[in-house]
Parts: sequence; C-alpha cells; structure tokens
Amino acid sequence: MQAKRPPKAYSYLRFSTPEQAKGDSATRQTLAALRWCERHGIELDTELTFRDEGISAFEGTNAEKGLGAFRRAVENGDVPRGSYLLVESLDRLSRQSARKASRLMEEIVERGITVVDLSDGEREYSADALDKDPLLMVMMVLRFTRAHEESALKSVRVAAARERGRRKFASSEPLTQPYTRQLPGWLRWNDDTKKIEAIPERAAVVKKIFKLADKGVGQHSIAGWLNENAGEPWGRGKRKGARWHRSYVRKILTNPAVVGTFTPHTAQRDPETRKLIWTQPTQSAIYISRRHFPIGHLRTIVAAPRSSRALSAHKRAPLIMHLPRSRERHARG
Repeated sequence: MQAKRPPKAYSYLRFSTPEQAKGDSATRQTLAALRWCERHGIELDTELTFRDEGISAFEGTNAEKGLGAFRRAVENGDVPRGSYLLVESLDRLSRQSARKASRLMEEIVERGITVVDLSDGEREYSADALDKDPLLMVMMVLRFTRAHEESALKSVRVAAARERGRRKFASSEPLTQPYTRQLPGWLRWNDDTKKIEAIPERAAVVKKIFKLADKGVGQHSIAGWLNENAGEPWGRGKRKGARWHRSYVRKILTNPAVVGTFTPHTAQRDPETRKLIWTQPTQSAIYISRRHFPIGHLRTIVAAPRSSRALSAHKRAPLIMHLPRSRERHARG
C-alpha cells in the first residue's frame, strides 16, 4: 500500500504587466509564501512552481496557463489532496466576474486543496470551511466582486485613453509622445523631434522591393534578392526571421503605411479559444494620417492588385500611390 504523502504548500505568482517583472512583485509574493510556511511548519514545494508573468486575470487567461498547470497537477495527483495553494490575494487567482471566479475557486477546493489568502489575515478557503461558514463564502464573493469591478473600470479608462490617443494621432496637433512604438520595420520614432521618420537604409530597401515588383519580379525572387543583398530581415525578438520570406515581401507590398497611412486595429479575445483576434475598426474609426512617413512616389505593383488593402490605400491616397496603367481601370472600378 502506497504511503500517504504529507501535504505541501505551493505558491502561485501572477502579475499582469511586464513592467511588474522589473519591480519587486514576484519577490514580494515569494517572500510572503515563505514566511507563511515557516510559521506553520509546512514545506514549500520548490520543484513545482506556478507562475503567470505579464498575464491578466480579468479575462481568465491565467486559468489556462500557470494556474491551469496547477489545476492539472492536482487532477493527475502530482499535487496531493490536503495541500495548500498560497496566493498574495484572491484577485491573483481571478478578476473575472464573481460567478466565474467562484466557480474556479470551487473547482480547486473541491479537489482537497486549501487556498490561503496571504493579504487577508492569511484567511483559508477549503471545501469544509466554506460549507460550515456561510459568511466566509460571502466574503469570498465580495472580494472577487471588488476585484472584477476594479479591473472593469480600469479597462474602460484604458480604452478611453487609447481612443483619445488615436484621435490625437489622426489630427494635426503636435505629438509629445508616440501613439505606438510598434512601427513598420522601415520607420522609427524620434524622441528629439517627436516625429515618426524613415530609416534611410530600410526605406531604400522598400523602394527596391516596389521597383522589382513593378518590373514583374515575383515575390519569391524578391525574397531571394533580399537575402543576397539586403542583410538580415527586420523584426523584433521571436518575430524576427532568419531569412527574408515571400510572406514578408507581400506584407510590405500591401501595407498602406508605405504611403503614410496609419490604420489602428483593436483586439478582442475569442470566447472559446481565448486567443486574441485583431480586427480593423469600422470605417468611421479608421484615421488616415501623414504621420507615417511615406516612402516616396511608389507604384502599386502587379503582385498587389488583388489585395483590398492595397487597392483601398490607392483610393485614399491617389496622389502618392500610383498603379501601373494596365491596372488603373481595375483599381478605380
């Protein structure tokens, strides 16, 4: 007969922004868990660690990632019944609605886990305690409700701030800071002039891509030319490829930013997969701006006319982007 394993404590750390990773958020949460274990004589498991760094709990994303890993470990027996889950505060587990957050909590405690809220007098939530103390259930729901309302209000304020930023970016008002630093590869924000400017050597590459395409050179061949003559591809972090590829060439050829057009997008989370879906705003929310530095007088090339984005860019900025004569009738129609 297998001996019953003694209960252990497991720490779950979460913070919602990358900036918090540079601060003391993780250290603070870890030290609080260590102090609780010392006072109660319970071992803190350091082999199984559960963290959600830079992940918000407002939409429940963490429930499938770091916290999801803990739930699976409980389900398959890696975390035995009778163990403790230590959190700095209940809102580290969830900032969803009180109903959804309570359901998540119920799933955890029903499997024999005691959740310890280290910020609330080290209050313990277990299935037995919640069954015997109705007030504890009320307190839990109230804490989840407050956390959700705080996040909902913050979400509204952030959305409003982004909307104001888009409108300012679309206006002629001088900028004091960039709307975004995630710019096309050939552009950069100049902190001294407070303007977006073209990177000369990269702008030259963009012009070359259009010239080659206008001569009828295919996108695969253009990518080959770039690999031989243009150096390493553009990109940041994991998005930076090892070589130039046809897909990136096509992105450049169909990107309205080459004529100075800025098109903001919004992100929504799929309710089923929880993945972010980037959507283009309605026509009334699309701002055409010369703040994106245009790359000279380019011609929309043979490879691009099937792209609605390229054609619409032509219609919005006919004095800057020109189609070959053989394609002009198709574009106007």
